[in-house]
Amino acid sequence: MDVAVIGGGAFGTSIAFHLARDTDLSVRVIERFGVSEGTTWHSAGMVGQLRSKDPIMQVIRHSAALYASLEEGTPGLLDFRRVGSLRIATTPIRVAEMTEQVAQARALGIDAEMIAPDRIAEIVPTLDTDQILAACWIASDGYVDPEQLAVGLAQRAVELGAQISTGTTVTALTRTDEGHWVIETDGGTVTAAQVVLAGGMHTTVLARQAGAFVPLLCSRQQLIYSNPIDPEVAGYPTVREPDESMIMRASGDRLVVGSYVEDPEFDVVDDVPVTARYLFEPEFDRMIPAWDACVRRFPVLAEVGVDRVIKGPEGVTPDGEIIMAPAGPEGLWIAAGGSGHGIASAGGVGWVMSTWLATGTPPIDVTDFALDRFPASFETDPEAMLAETRLHEIGRYALVTE
Repeated sequence: MDVAVIGGGAFGTSIAFHLARDTDLSVRVIERFGVSEGTTWHSAGMVGQLRSKDPIMQVIRHSAALYASLEEGTPGLLDFRRVGSLRIATTPIRVAEMTEQVAQARALGIDAEMIAPDRIAEIVPTLDTDQILAACWIASDGYVDPEQLAVGLAQRAVELGAQISTGTTVTALTRTDEGHWVIETDGGTVTAAQVVLAGGMHTTVLARQAGAFVPLLCSRQQLIYSNPIDPEVAGYPTVREPDESMIMRASGDRLVVGSYVEDPEFDVVDDVPVTARYLFEPEFDRMIPAWDACVRRFPVLAEVGVDRVIKGPEGVTPDGEIIMAPAGPEGLWIAAGGSGHGIASAGGVGWVMSTWLATGTPPIDVTDFALDRFPASFETDPEAMLAETRLHEIGRYALVTE
């Protein structure tokens, strides 16, 4: 086997798909549970290309194009809806920030534009535009069913020759003197020239087996699902209001509301139960500011109310950016740390990693995703790593100019 990918979430299945489609390398995915059953399945699923740095915009641009292409070719394969996105600005300084980001995005070929409140009202007549000065509109953005994304990519990967082993637990990971990797599992032994650890937040545990350190924590993230509204909401664009730390997308005839709260919760990954589809006990009170902000934009939510709240684990890095990098021992690679944009990034992660694995050279500048961007001291000073992670999470929507 040329490449073994450990982890069958959005990253792992995307890497397998791209390797099978675009290279001659053989690939096998090893997944402890079922495809997507780690942290992928409960993700928000928003695919938004506007970011503050070029490399991650290039990654997500690839994702958005890939998801749209696969969905057009086989409707329902990924359940991707290209409904567009609105990022709302309610202050002059936020408008200035978005204007700069839009110019940056357009230079990369992304169809971003700044629009006025009257245009916003045309796109979403039910959205209250009070106090909105402007918004960034990207027609090629959208949202995807996160579970179906991984399932669809896995399906295509297998059709193209990849192997996927589900219900298979990795028990040991070692490198031989001859330079091959031996992966011991409860279903037998797999030998591969290269190994990609794409196990979500549990990548840090897998890496430890191979003598590498990957700085990841578990962040407890919540989503609110409204009661049914109207089937028409499925066509609503995704909405972000950074000054309220609020995000919103549709899910069938409901709206889903998320947020980056002011007092984020983290766990050491080893303390999180290793079970399929694990969820924490939800806490609606922590989400009230985001819910209220969304109600102000979509008053119908006050009428229909809340159906349920889910609170799930998510792997995050100290700086909130993904890791795509070699990990020290030759032939060992990391693709993990979705940090709130794993679903948006997954398609691009597969593209970057497969190209890098096959040619030895990544297709874009990957400095922002390097493993060695983090200080080695984080391994022995977990409190410092936690403090850095908390600082970034709290400032997730801070103005770039601040």
